[in-house]
Amino acid sequence: MTIPHPIPAHLAALCRAADDLLNGEHATTGISDAGQLLAQLVAAIRGDTTTALVKPYLSPVNGYHWLLRYWSPDVDETLAFHDPLAAIGRLARTARARWDRVAGLTTTGFTVPATPPENDLAASNLYFWHLADDAEGFWLERQPLDGQSVDDTQVTGERDDYVLGHVAGEWICVCGNDAADEGFDPCTRVGALLAVLDSWDGVLYRCVKCDRIVAQPTGQVVGRAE
Repeated sequence: MTIPHPIPAHLAALCRAADDLLNGEHATTGISDAGQLLAQLVAAIRGDTTTALVKPYLSPVNGYHWLLRYWSPDVDETLAFHDPLAAIGRLARTARARWDRVAGLTTTGFTVPATPPENDLAASNLYFWHLADDAEGFWLERQPLDGQSVDDTQVTGERDDYVLGHVAGEWICVCGNDAADEGFDPCTRVGALLAVLDSWDGVLYRCVKCDRIVAQPTGQVVGRAE
């Protein structure tokens, strides 16, 4: 079994959770069962996406729900949703309520606006992108239904407008691709991949799996390579 290097964010998080359990502490993933954690850790190393550790796509799927865990210094809660965009809506409400933590910060030439975007994914992605530490964050995982009640909030809007950003520190595209799968590569405005980064604007990435062109830090889909 080959352990990838560098270790993907989701695998590193599972390793930290395993260390927490070994030390009798609360696992940062919210997983309290050592057997379940070991199964997910082995699956992550093998790149197995057929287990419960399934990448979250942006559309509801029959027989599955999305578990959202959000933590901050004040709260640590886990909620279940039928529609992942409803979970993002919950995160966006939190982001808007705490927007003063990131307003005005600048990264890669982008300055966080004084007020949050109207789009929930943009607001959530911007907020969690710019947090300085891991004292506040979230996990969103798609898992088989187990009888747990879910939030059936109806969500409308286009699902291809944004990728889901910073789930366990990674982007996840509408197609399901993430950094541990085929990943995202720097590109031009028309989606041409860049072998040399001298001419890269530091903003645009291309999903290697579906060729969507994504702009950081909002995760907005701005086009598709031909």
